[in-house]
Amino acid sequence: MPDSIESSALNEWVFNEDTIREVLRTLMTNGLKIDYGDKIGKTILFARNHRHAEKIFEVFGREYPHLTGYAKVIDNQTGYVQNAIDEFSEANKLPQIAITVDMLYTGIDIPEILNLVFFKKVMSKAKFWQMIGRGTRLCPGLLDGKDKEKFYIFDFCGNFEFFRMNKGSSAMNVVSLQSAIFHLRFELAYKLQDLEFQTDRLMEYRKSLVDHMVPKVKELNRDNFAVRQHLKYVDLYSTEDNY
Repeated sequence: MPDSIESSALNEWVFNEDTIREVLRTLMTNGLKIDYGDKIGKTILFARNHRHAEKIFEVFGREYPHLTGYAKVIDNQTGYVQNAIDEFSEANKLPQIAITVDMLYTGIDIPEILNLVFFKKVMSKAKFWQMIGRGTRLCPGLLDGKDKEKFYIFDFCGNFEFFRMNKGSSAMNVVSLQSAIFHLRFELAYKLQDLEFQTDRLMEYRKSLVDHMVPKVKELNRDNFAVRQHLKYVDLYSTEDNY
């Protein structure tokens, strides 16, 4: 795994139209919706820069031509930016998706926000948690009469992994628990390779660990950005003999 990703490589990825289409498809398919599933909930999409935001807006218009007015770029290059923010803040007004650059992560209070999309690397932990905070406002009756109880975060640039690796704290969730359990099984299987542990009982236990891990690796979505970064290891550990 590289220590860092060059800006040129990251640019090539985030500005790629196929990538942008996949990000939008993931949001529009899996994002929290209102009006009995007919309308995507209020969403903030954090883009890398103004050119990136405009490209996302352009691709959205081509992919969803029937959703006129659903998405809007709101950044420091937007004319009448406060009017745009006010419109986005209105529960019954479009746009539903605000594509923003270095705005809307602090100083606004929009309880209706249901989805946050991180389509950029965030290098400041304080800023990262401010951005997450945009989704934490309670909103009674938002979901077809039911109170808002959750919001979704779509993290396409590995921000959660970045802050965990750098000793950032995050709430425990199912994904991180599964990851910790897998890592523990992997470590056990590795340790049980030592000759001193090679009794029939322990080697049978090691085999059961490997038998459990192999299908888990095979189940990984190879189209997922985070998985694609490590396909060499996904291929390696999809085979029992490589453990």
